[in-house]
Amino acid sequence: MDDSHRLCSYHLHAGNCCSGHDARQRDQPGSCQDSQYTAGQTDLANTGLLFEGTSAAQLTAGIQALQSKGTKVMLSIGGASNADRPVEWESWNVKAATDFVQDFGLDGIDIDFEPREPGCKVSQDTGNMACNTDKKFENIISGYRAGLDTLGSGKLLSAALWSSGAWGQAPWTGLGIGSPQTGLSINMLKATGCALDFIHVMSYDAGPNFPYRDAYQAYRSFYPGEGPGKGCPCMLTFPPASHSTADVSGH
Repeated sequence: MDDSHRLCSYHLHAGNCCSGHDARQRDQPGSCQDSQYTAGQTDLANTGLLFEGTSAAQLTAGIQALQSKGTKVMLSIGGASNADRPVEWESWNVKAATDFVQDFGLDGIDIDFEPREPGCKVSQDTGNMACNTDKKFENIISGYRAGLDTLGSGKLLSAALWSSGAWGQAPWTGLGIGSPQTGLSINMLKATGCALDFIHVMSYDAGPNFPYRDAYQAYRSFYPGEGPGKGCPCMLTFPPASHSTADVSGH
């Protein structure tokens, strides 16, 4: 995969959108949430993955069709949390996810950790950001890295990160004001960023005046891009519209 030019796309996991018969799946990676999958399972019903009407063989064929074109296909876990669809991360099933990756020949896992109230604030003493969810976020990343490593080398781990997640402390104290998620990613990246092969910044809901370059520079300061890939670049993706991204890693 050419590190200088990458394109990332999230494919919705609703209805028939992940069907092996759906031509759209052959053009973009799948995004399906972790749940009750068991190793070797051939019936995906009641797994929470929502591949409705799709057999394991059809899903595998769709994944292989993508990979034959050089596309990396990863399992996306998590997502936005709201009252109707809470994603609390009170527990997570690393083995179910890695079994799914192994059985279907996926290239890795993408983590999307979006707590509604992370409790982030800057210490008056140190000037550093701290969030109530820091340790949980770190454990999620390190846990999935360890799980993927049991499958052998070459499996990718990435994270979809909040648009203002690297702001809040100097020199970016004036950015992201008012968002509970400002600073959410800082301590995770400091503690476990080396476990990630690349990161994505979710800017598609950040408004038309989102300062992309400031976000890139802030994330770049906490994520050196020297994860398991031994010098993997800091891949920050800034989508101009939902589910489509433009890479500015070379800027």
